[in-house]
Amino acid sequence: MNTRIRILLISLVIVCTTLVLLWGGEATNNFSSKIIGKTVSSIAGNSTNAKKAFKDSVSENGEMSSTVLGPYTFSQDYVFPSFTIYLILDDAGEQLAHLEPFLTLPFSYTVAVIPFLPASKDTVQVLAQNNIPYIIHMPMESSIATTHYQAQIMSDDTPTVITDKLRSAIDFFSQSVPTGISHDQPRASYVAFSSGFSLPFPQAIGFNNHTGSAVSKRIEAMSVVLRFLQSRKLLYLDSKTTPDTVVPRIASDYDIPIVVRDVFLDNSTKIADIEFQLERALIIGLKHGSVRVIGHVTKPETAQVLAKWHKEILKRGGRFETLKRVYSDFYANMQ
Repeated sequence: MNTRIRILLISLVIVCTTLVLLWGGEATNNFSSKIIGKTVSSIAGNSTNAKKAFKDSVSENGEMSSTVLGPYTFSQDYVFPSFTIYLILDDAGEQLAHLEPFLTLPFSYTVAVIPFLPASKDTVQVLAQNNIPYIIHMPMESSIATTHYQAQIMSDDTPTVITDKLRSAIDFFSQSVPTGISHDQPRASYVAFSSGFSLPFPQAIGFNNHTGSAVSKRIEAMSVVLRFLQSRKLLYLDSKTTPDTVVPRIASDYDIPIVVRDVFLDNSTKIADIEFQLERALIIGLKHGSVRVIGHVTKPETAQVLAKWHKEILKRGGRFETLKRVYSDFYANMQ
């Protein structure tokens, strides 16, 4: 190989390496550990405070610190730009005990409850005691998973069948039945009493999909779902279990609040992995002013991470809200 070609190849490698470092970004659910140069500016937007927040979250060589969330040192007069975190905890309803680690968290969140499970109704009663709003975590057919749930929406269901299944889920939570949950129990308590009594169920503020990658990419099926929710004045959270979801594309056709998930916190139950996804959520929230995050009540590690980093999140501008805020603001503006 002559000298001229060798020099040309070396120059090409240098240029490519530089571009990768300057323009590194976000994959579907994995955030680049290099947050430097152009990437800092594009993620943080035009806010000087936001840019400083990101630069202070990164070491001098551009690597995220080994403890991803900090804490970091700022001047006493430094003020972070505030942003909203909508935290949704999926997969409630199998066991009442799943709620226990989350009920002590000192901030707001929404719980998604799967209908027709052994503890679905008692779960909703405990949530009502603690003023925690819930949505119906509607089972939908997956392209991968083989687990089947009662009233699960299938990709080949007719519009009538889909509507009947959605209605049955609402009716399931609308029935007042004897329950063992006492209204006198304090927050974080889920002790059941054998005597029991009958209580009215609070209404769900909306739905989201449990799995559903096979259904979410079908315009016909999702149009039926959103049309039904519009008739009931409910909200829809697209869990975005497939990148091919059609919900964002057809959302403007329906007068309902539609929210799309940004981050899954706990696909992995390793503490370090959950912390890393939480850091991604903070980055997205700081850039856009809000972020929608899904965790799972079946994973107590998530509660552990959230409890550990709650104060740091507040310091960095994060404010937790429930989806009831989105729901209420949307329908108030329609009046």
